[in-house]
Amino acid sequence: MMAQLRAQRAPSAGPEGTATSASAEVRATTYLVRTEADASHARLAARMLCESLGGRGYECQKVATAVSELARNQISYAGGGTIQLAPQLAPKRLLRVSAEDSGQGIPDLERVLSGTYKSKTGMGLGLLGVKRLADRFDVRTGPTGTQVDFEVWL
Repeated sequence: MMAQLRAQRAPSAGPEGTATSASAEVRATTYLVRTEADASHARLAARMLCESLGGRGYECQKVATAVSELARNQISYAGGGTIQLAPQLAPKRLLRVSAEDSGQGIPDLERVLSGTYKSKTGMGLGLLGVKRLADRFDVRTGPTGTQVDFEVWL
């Protein structure tokens, strides 16, 4: 199933009633992640949205990398999930990302976030990497799923 790529924009009126994209309102968009193609699509959408908000190269790379890590975790450990991209223009310009799944949760979250956990399928640094890339990070996990929220300030 292909992820949604609809950055919904409501144009605002510029001089003489013309629409201006620079002051367009950008709304949150949610992407369904089930396959590697979906993960790639969400990563590209995150990078493009970051760039459209005026993010610099490093900031947009942080967003794209973190979205990719979360999407791959969703596929590998929960059979998929959703990723929501929510831009904020004021009072601080940032991109807020929320990744949710309905998996079994992360059994040893403290070890994962401390960097002492090694997964059987990888290096075990995906979630910790997201935490390090983010300006704000929060994770809630339990037997009915996991939600990771992070922000990158632009």
